Amino acid sequence: MRVTRIGLVGVIVMVAVLIATAQPGVAFTQGKTLRIIVGSSPGGGFDIHARTLARHIVKYLPGSPKAIVQNMPGGGGVRAANYLYNVAKPDGLTILASIPIHVQQLVGREEVRYDLKSFRWIGNTTSEVMVALVRSDTPYGSLDTIKASSKAPNFGYNSMGDISYQFSALLNRTLGTKIHLIAGYRGTSIVKHAVESGELDGFAGTNLTAVFSALRDWLQKNYLTILVQSGTWDPKTSSYKRHPLLKNVPTIWELAPPKHRRLINLVHAGQVMGRPYVAPPKVPESRIKILRDAFWTAVNSKKYMKEAKRIFKISLDPVRGEVLEMFVKNTMTVSPQDVALLKKLIKK
Repeated sequence: MRVTRIGLVGVIVMVAVLIATAQPGVAFTQGKTLRIIVGSSPGGGFDIHARTLARHIVKYLPGSPKAIVQNMPGGGGVRAANYLYNVAKPDGLTILASIPIHVQQLVGREEVRYDLKSFRWIGNTTSEVMVALVRSDTPYGSLDTIKASSKAPNFGYNSMGDISYQFSALLNRTLGTKIHLIAGYRGTSIVKHAVESGELDGFAGTNLTAVFSALRDWLQKNYLTILVQSGTWDPKTSSYKRHPLLKNVPTIWELAPPKHRRLINLVHAGQVMGRPYVAPPKVPESRIKILRDAFWTAVNSKKYMKEAKRIFKISLDPVRGEVLEMFVKNTMTVSPQDVALLKKLIKK
């Protein structure tokens, strides 16, 4: 039986298609670009984390794809989350470095067009510790001096939904600090410049890794004073403990009256989520597995850990996507009483 040249080409093409179908990872990333969206401005902690990950995750994705980072600030991370949920193709080639945005969804803010429980969670590079800080040359060297002062310190934030507002409002509600909150500062780098110019006295809700990266020059010049921290969650005692690098800085957990602990837990859930990466809903399970495996291999590689330690000055503690996805689903299952607490906090 004779096989024509055209027939042979057809067989080769068919085999190639079958191979590509059998190896969805190759077809999915071969010659492609992974886009990592960051819901904040360039130069902040989330941006630095995403760019660090981008340099390494591509090494472990099939077909040696490229990676780019795109900043999409707005609404304390809501704009980027809305884009990922409603616009981005569910092909696994667009993922989001998500800012804590669970409170906005829980209180039902009208600008929210996403459901965190439906996102596909790839993993996080580390859980985080929030801090509130001021310039060292201000008269606000401690929480006690802030409470005793006749003039409230000026702290900046982006919008009422973002973590900077939430943590500042949490301090006011639970500790009586009466910090004056000023809106419109989109990202750590912008707030930083406002503090340097004297426009602001400080800010709250930034993370410890951001302090050691985006604010490293402040540390070297003794330019900042850390007033309070969220602490690290200790499952054995169901409480927050002082981070080892902040042994002399109190946690809001230990300072606040016990009646406020449920509210503290609701806000702090975003820090347990940490620096997460999520994909749109409906990305095929096979592609989610490839992304998760590449992520986990990358963040545990010696080269990544070495670079992360050089940049952030502290060891990171990554969490698998499967574990994170379960935590998020539990976090987003709350009572009406919990929602009422959060609405009161952010004046919804």
